[in-house]
Amino acid sequence: IQFNFFKMSWSWDDSAISSTMVMQNVATVLVNKLKRFKAGFQNVLMVASCLGASFSTPIITMVVETLSTSEGNISEWDKTESLVASSVEEFSKDGIWEDDGGDVCRFSH
Repeated sequence: IQFNFFKMSWSWDDSAISSTMVMQNVATVLVNKLKRFKAGFQNVLMVASCLGASFSTPIITMVVETLSTSEGNISEWDKTESLVASSVEEFSKDGIWEDDGGDVCRFSH
């Protein structure tokens, strides 16, 4: 939005405003979707996102176990393989990432 002194009126770009609003809405929806997962699942997602677009579930398990040991906070970093397996299943079902049926997953985006 800007004031046009030549025309002495306000002007704006409707498509730019609409585009910005859509991006903000998508981000809000995604953040709300991710917040509904329990902390352990969010931690697995955080580790996976640091590994790239595709990643190995054994690597995620190893990183989560290492973080739980180094931080000494077992309650926050649930280090069991079942957490990773449950996360893979849940995130695959929600379309956040795709599971190849083996040890490799990739983000759906």
